[in-house]
Amino acid sequence: ARIFPEVPDCEAPIFFERMDKLVALNQKVIDIGKMEVPGAVKTLLRAPLIERMVAEIFQIFISTPMKSGSVDVEIEGETNNAQLVY
Repeated sequence: ARIFPEVPDCEAPIFFERMDKLVALNQKVIDIGKMEVPGAVKTLLRAPLIERMVAEIFQIFISTPMKSGSVDVEIEGETNNAQLVY
């Protein structure tokens, strides 16, 4: 979180709810992969699950982020002379 000024809010309860949904959907995709059916049927069975996974990831992406940048870099109204130091 030190590199990025804003990151997903991992402390929010909705974050973990969405992650739990992703885990459940992923397990269903894995289970479909283990089925003894033709590849085309597997693809058709997986498509709605993958769509839901993409939607959940997008919801996480657009959720309100948590600011994590350095305080000295985020001071408003002052001249910022921050330098990168290794």
